[in-house]
Parts: sequence; C-alpha cells; structure tokens
Amino acid sequence: MQLNKISNLEKMIDFEEKTLSINSQKHLKIAIVGGSNSVMRSGYTKYLQKYIAGETGENVEFSNFSLGGVTSLCGVIQNYRYNIAKNYDIIFFEYCVNDRSAVIAGKYSVRKAGMALEGLIRQSKSMNPNCVIIILIFGTNLPIYYNNCCQISATYESIARRYDIPVINITEILLETKGIKFVKSLYKKDDSFHYARPKGTKIIGKLIAKQMMANNWLIPKFQQINKYYRMYAGHLQNLKFSSDFDSQLNQNNIKKSTFKNSLFEEEIYTIKADASLNFQFKGRLLGIMLKSDWYDGLFKIKLKEQELVTSSFSAWVEEEGMSNINLISLPYQKNISCNELTELSISVCQKNVENYELDVRKRKPKVSPEEWKTSIIGIAYIGAIN
Repeated sequence: MQLNKISNLEKMIDFEEKTLSINSQKHLKIAIVGGSNSVMRSGYTKYLQKYIAGETGENVEFSNFSLGGVTSLCGVIQNYRYNIAKNYDIIFFEYCVNDRSAVIAGKYSVRKAGMALEGLIRQSKSMNPNCVIIILIFGTNLPIYYNNCCQISATYESIARRYDIPVINITEILLETKGIKFVKSLYKKDDSFHYARPKGTKIIGKLIAKQMMANNWLIPKFQQINKYYRMYAGHLQNLKFSSDFDSQLNQNNIKKSTFKNSLFEEEIYTIKADASLNFQFKGRLLGIMLKSDWYDGLFKIKLKEQELVTSSFSAWVEEEGMSNINLISLPYQKNISCNELTELSISVCQKNVENYELDVRKRKPKVSPEEWKTSIIGIAYIGAIN
C-alpha cells in the first residue's frame, strides 16, 4: 500500500512538473499524424500553428508525420517510429476522410479503423501519460456523407468517450453553426475530400484553435492507461517496426539508398527480380512502409502457407520521375500471422499473374515485369522478427 502511495505521488509530481515546464518555457510541441488534409503545403496546419501561437502567446513548434492516401494504421506506425507521444505535448489524429474512403472502397473496415485508433491511444499514453491526443474529424463534400450516418466518425467518437479523449468534428460544428451551403463553399468544385480553398483552410485552422482554447485542451492531462478497459481484443498497442535490413544486402538485386522529400528522409531497400527479403518471423504482419515510383510492380508476401500478391505502384505517381512514401496495409486486413517462428519472404514477381489484390490507393503496374521493383522502408508487425 505504501509503495502504491509513493508511486501515485511520483506521478502527480511528474504531471505538475510537466505543466510547469510548458508554462515556464512558453514552448508547445505539437505533432500531427494524418492524411492528405494534414500534409497539404497550404492546408489548415499552416493557419492552425499561427492561431494557436496567437491565442496562447507561446512559441508553437509543429512537426508533421502525415502521409497522403494512407489509413489510420499509418498513424500507429509513425507514433512508434518517431516516439511522437514521448517527444510532443499534443498529438492531432486526422484519418477520418482516408478511413471512410477506404471502407467505402472495400479496402478497410470500421473495426480495423477502431483498432488502430485505440492502439494509438494506448500506445501514446503508455509512452507519456501526460500527452494530449485530439481527434480531428473531417467530412467530405458528397451526398453519401451529408445524407447518412458516418460509421467511422461514430466509431472515433465512441472510442474518444471511452478514453476521455477530445474530439473536434469540424464539419458537424460548421453544419450546425453555418449551414450546409457554407460548408460546401469551403471545397473546390473538383475536389470533394479536401478543404483546399484558402478560405476553407483558414476557417478550419481557426476553428480548431478556438476549440482547444475554449476547452483548455492545451493543459497536460495525466491518464494511467491501464485503468481503461480495452474496446478491441486485437488493438495495436504493441505494434513494432523494423527497418534495418543490412544483413540482406549480400544479394545482388537488393540495393540500399536514401530517399528524401520535404518531410522525411528515409533509408530504402530496393528489391528487384531474383531477390527477396527473408526473415524468421512469429506474430502478426501488419503493413509494409515503402517508397513508390513509376517502376513499382507486383510483389509477393509469403508466410508459411499464406501468400499475398499485391502491387506497390501508387495512384499518386502519375508520371515517370514522380515518387512518394506510402503504405501497404493488406496484411493487417487479411490477418497474416503465425504462432511459431517461420520464414517470412518478400519478393518481386517476375511475371504478370491473374490473382493479385490491390490495396487502397494502389494500381496495376505501369511498366513491364522485367522492370518491376519494390522499395521497402520497413515492416510493421506484432510479435518478433529476426
């Protein structure tokens, strides 16, 4: 009993020191994990940083870990890879548009989205019980959204209530206060998924900042995650990520290089024909982070009797010379797993095959099979990999 009292006292002191540290240093560190709405160069994040700094008078540091065209699984991966919860005071989680789109396309499920969000919350609060997580929910400018209940939004909000996590449902707030005509005016005519107009991004940034200030969401809130019962048995709190494949470089057709864009600098391992990445693996395979370009092709994931063939070519690569970072999350959806240590193999297909599956935002390769390759950044999983 005495030890428990001491432990609780230490946690209270840590919480108070954290609060005093933020207030005294006047420096607020905010991280964003999300989709294309959060990563656009002239999107809402540009104005959100400005408005938060203006409202608080603090020096606000923003770091963006978002990627376009990915589901919420990516947020859990990024959180683990970069120790986001440990290094930041506030995390914005914004995947509703992407998850909703993927579910409608049959490439994701409401349950998978819920498991990912709960995994991120439990993962974050285990890293740093004081971090503030704020869920952002964006709508889409489509009749199917305006005329129906959004299951993804409802799931997000249900999980938020369970864990006492703040939610800002931007579109619902604007619909209630400004009306549907105003909401539609924030979108461009040819884009129903992004608040792409300057007027729209400014309004969204200001709305989020105002909601944060009105509800005191800038103040750290200590939460001991073990006190909260899980909603999903298969949540992703224990997700891991492996990205050191140097031991595989003895094969001629595996090359290591560096890919850099405005947000990330990643080491990549490019596999060509007649080569494969091979590991001893036990557990559940979740996803593969990769760099995609014009020469991406079909590749095969094999684990014991399970085999999955898919394409690493991204819909965002419109012409030769373009490239981007994205995610293959089909293993997560297909529940590729094993209970005993066995070989996991990832290899590029050497010819076209009829039976393959496309992940969200992936397309049939553009070039002929002899030019195919796949460039892997790392593998997300639960379990152990050697």
